[in-house]
Amino acid sequence: VAYNVSVKHFLQTDCTHFITIEDDNVPQTNILDLLELDKDILGCPYPVITHGSLYLTAMEVKKKEGMWEAAPVKLPKDGGLCQVDAVFLGCTIIARRVMERIPWPFRTQYFPDGTVHLGYDYNFCRRAKEAGFEVWTHFGHIVDHLKGGVSLLKVWKTFNAVLNDSRKTPLGLP
Repeated sequence: VAYNVSVKHFLQTDCTHFITIEDDNVPQTNILDLLELDKDILGCPYPVITHGSLYLTAMEVKKKEGMWEAAPVKLPKDGGLCQVDAVFLGCTIIARRVMERIPWPFRTQYFPDGTVHLGYDYNFCRRAKEAGFEVWTHFGHIVDHLKGGVSLLKVWKTFNAVLNDSRKTPLGLP
């Protein structure tokens, strides 16, 4: 609801982009540098832990029985700009043209039993894509995500370093 109130106020200005930075996300670079790319939706990826998995919040989506089923995008070798299906909104730049065409942009989609089908961020990306907009991420602008005083970016980097080191030996054993 707070995002939608902010969008209502945003549309009463002449600002060109709507920017979200949630209180537990810490940009490691100046995300304003990304404005010059003028993408419809550009989300800076950040690490999350969901259902016991650690991944970055840039998603590709496969439709399964008419439903969106998301999976993390593999980190590209160049570590740069990448078109995706969905991003989380913890640190995002959204062009005004998107907000002007998507009414009540941030809303959760529910199953008939009342459980969540798509969170407000996935649902926003789905609706924007259906309206012809593109969703992008930039792996050169990974954001830290703080949970319980823990830097998930440090956890993600450490995990990847250990994983890459373990691939150098059979079965990951020393």
